[in-house]
Amino acid sequence: MLFKTKIIVPETHRGLLFKDEQFVEILPAGVHTFYGWKNQYRVQQFAVTGSAQTFVPEDVVSLADLHADKFAAHLQRWETGEQEVGLLYQDNVLKDIKPPAQRGACWQGQRSIEVRKLDISTDFKLPKALASQLLTAKDATLRAAALNALVMATIPEGHTGFLEVDGEQREILTAGTHVWWQFNHTIKVTQLDCRL
Repeated sequence: MLFKTKIIVPETHRGLLFKDEQFVEILPAGVHTFYGWKNQYRVQQFAVTGSAQTFVPEDVVSLADLHADKFAAHLQRWETGEQEVGLLYQDNVLKDIKPPAQRGACWQGQRSIEVRKLDISTDFKLPKALASQLLTAKDATLRAAALNALVMATIPEGHTGFLEVDGEQREILTAGTHVWWQFNHTIKVTQLDCRL
């Protein structure tokens, strides 16, 4: 005897439909009815608010690898290389920093989400505008990500700074604020008072 299974997916969610524990499709918001043996169908629901902070669990990202065509319209996927940093923007506003050699996804919603990658293999000093934006971030998630991703040194007037990267002297620094990505490197700055 076949049983009727009724599943309701709220407007702010998507459902992953499984039949006999095998992925079938992504269910949009609405009422869905299935006929089959008892416990043959299962739906795993996820909130898809479209926020840059609504991340997709790793097991769902792996499932999306296997069924890329079915997930393409629902996920914004990103991946950073060994020498890349990802800047995650939501509606053209910087929201998060993705470290090197990471991957993930965000649910697509009403808001546009984009990850812009920066190559840090040779130049890991931040441009002044980006450094200022990250150091003065008001968004708690972005501020926390910046604290984990950056090394900052302020060289006062009348002083000279010396940049050491991975134990090697790299650069002499003038007065001002200097900011670098700390990924993949050990960065140290020393100062010398040059006032008479």
